[in-house]
Amino acid sequence: MKLFLLIISFLGFLSIYAQDCNLTISGTVTDEHDGSDLSFATISILGTTKGVVADFYGKYEMSGLCKGPITLVIQHLGCEPDTISINLKESEILHFKLEHHAEELREIAIEAARKEPTIVKSTISSTSLFENSGKPMAAMLSEINGVSQLNSGSNVSKPMISGFKNNRVKIINHGVQLQSQQWGDEHAPEVDPFAANEYEVIKGAAGIKYASGALGGVVIANPKQLPFQYGIGGAVHSMYASNNRMLYSGATLEGKIKQLPNFAWRAQGSWKKAGYNQTPDYYLKNTAAKELNGSALLAYTNDKWNVNFYYSQFNTEVGIFTGAHIGNLTDLKAAIDRKQPRAADRSAFSYKINRPHQRVIHEMAKIDATYYPENSGKIQLTVARQFNIREEFDKDKPRNKDLAELDIPEFSLGLETYTAKVNWEIDRNALKNAEVGVEFQNITNTVNSFTDFIPDYQHNQYAAFFVKDWKATIFNYSAGLRFDYTDYTVDKLINRRLERFEMDFIDFTATAGINKNWKEKHQLFINAVVAQRAPAINELFSAGLHHGAASLEFGNNKLGNETSYSLNADYILKHKNITLNSYFYFKYIEDFIYLSPNGLELTIRGAYPSYQWKNTNALIGGIDQSIDWNFIPNFQFSSQLSLLWGNNLSSNNYLINMPSHQWKNTLHYQIDKDTRRWSFKFGNQWVGKQQRYNLEEEIAKPPEAYSLLFSGINFKTYFTNKSNLTISLEGENLLNKKYRDYLNRFRYFADERGRDLILRINYQF
Repeated sequence: MKLFLLIISFLGFLSIYAQDCNLTISGTVTDEHDGSDLSFATISILGTTKGVVADFYGKYEMSGLCKGPITLVIQHLGCEPDTISINLKESEILHFKLEHHAEELREIAIEAARKEPTIVKSTISSTSLFENSGKPMAAMLSEINGVSQLNSGSNVSKPMISGFKNNRVKIINHGVQLQSQQWGDEHAPEVDPFAANEYEVIKGAAGIKYASGALGGVVIANPKQLPFQYGIGGAVHSMYASNNRMLYSGATLEGKIKQLPNFAWRAQGSWKKAGYNQTPDYYLKNTAAKELNGSALLAYTNDKWNVNFYYSQFNTEVGIFTGAHIGNLTDLKAAIDRKQPRAADRSAFSYKINRPHQRVIHEMAKIDATYYPENSGKIQLTVARQFNIREEFDKDKPRNKDLAELDIPEFSLGLETYTAKVNWEIDRNALKNAEVGVEFQNITNTVNSFTDFIPDYQHNQYAAFFVKDWKATIFNYSAGLRFDYTDYTVDKLINRRLERFEMDFIDFTATAGINKNWKEKHQLFINAVVAQRAPAINELFSAGLHHGAASLEFGNNKLGNETSYSLNADYILKHKNITLNSYFYFKYIEDFIYLSPNGLELTIRGAYPSYQWKNTNALIGGIDQSIDWNFIPNFQFSSQLSLLWGNNLSSNNYLINMPSHQWKNTLHYQIDKDTRRWSFKFGNQWVGKQQRYNLEEEIAKPPEAYSLLFSGINFKTYFTNKSNLTISLEGENLLNKKYRDYLNRFRYFADERGRDLILRINYQF
């Protein structure tokens, strides 16, 4: 409370001495294709409450503006929003053109950010989020070419970018790096997809200002901009999925009131309940899940400041397929060899969650304050606290009756993280288009169970970065440098004796990029990155049974930094009705840390696959190719091809657990009439058999290739400029294909889900 009062007092003090603001911008907003007026378009200044609504003829005027840099957001119903940054020195006339219905036609937009001309971000818009609502975040992100899902059973999935996962993929949620037990393959990100308005994916370590060690890439969950007009708005969303009879609902309320013109607010919540997942032939026992999430945001803005208070909580409970927990080696081998799980692991439908299961709670509270100094860009301070509780329950209760009655988890961890960071976007003199930042994180992990698969530890991280863009006549250039210092203090019980380990690591990341445009039709982005990553806590000190993954894992505290040398090129062609995107990447990783199978092992708690953390030299390369073609009016064909090769150079063999080649083709048809829109899609996704595998390290041969059909129909009607209703029906795996996926840790035991029909309803007001 004292901090809150101090900040508000400081804001008031600065407001007294604010400069006189008497500049004006005016102009029109029109359709990019036919030049027609876009009536009632909105033009607002990002990070402030200032905004206007254009008149019937698309004309607007905004007065009372101050000198200095501002970012304008231009929006219109049914159009892709646009942003433009200008340095306002005098009153100006600005005309804007918007792409009408663009975000409805293309699910994924490839954009070159204005402040980062040599970095390409792949974006999933709010429209595509609706079409994938109810799915986990990883499934949504897999709509982006080159992003795969790493699954543990049918309920738990996490994103995999260009063959990298877990600690090599960083998630930025509402401006704060997500800190949880993300090291586990079956630990899904604790992010409510309904709380974000769009997702951005930066492939590779080029997004160095966001996090260190992101060799695969960075995922950024962006919230919707708060309203700048008075009143209350929001959205209500519901869905039903036939396969596991999933019920999902979410709601958002937001608004402003005239009595407090500098404040805006938002409250959001979602709820999900799913039963046992069904393959084409049987239900998977104990694969139910439930989720309850919520968040709240309060913002204060004036001409110089933007202050946000944000709180969120994520709660989930997930059942683990019983057939993945086996009692002895003979049964484990038999489970891998048989075509179906045992009868005891097949079941009638139920919503009940039994053992084994996992329960996770994640909460985040943050305050960020952004200051806009005159002619100096902006300075942002962020302070956040995250708290994560993970509990994992074994298949069988303890033999001790007293302990069994308590029904406590066999594995329980508490993770508390404090983050403080300062970023300064500089926009003057020689440092124009530069950004510098410092960050500190303190992480404390506490074991709350008899099992210390991950030990008690403290982790401090100190970081600083600098990035700079240069815009030239022909080429654009960028460069960046990041420094990270990490220290661990670990208390580990070894042979009934508590031992302390103190370790520290120094990491450097450097990036350089170049971008060239040709007549607004061709764009070429080339980036070279050298990045280091310190080993994660599980790679160093994990030991024993990992319940959720149904496997034994053993760390290696002799591991050091891994170093990645990568080169990628991204070519974009936009010509008439065709958009082509080709992304090529090559990564050489020195001392690449990976989980190598040791075979099968019997313990007092059952028989499990056993793994050991090792390092090697590796080479990973791939191609992500996509094309969008509007070949005739109202029709669009989209194709995405992803090819990846992973080699273990030290053993002259292949890396395991690398994504297979994939090819996805979709045909879209759309009809617009007055205030109504009908859209249809039909497509096929092919996933090849992983032919590049290591027989010495694989527990079983990769499954066969498979091909799945999907389709959907979507109806949207607009009631007013602010309210609309969307209803969609989608079918997945339409032919009820029986298959297994190489990137599913439970592929040894059961088939993937069968046909699924999904009904979605969304109302915005």
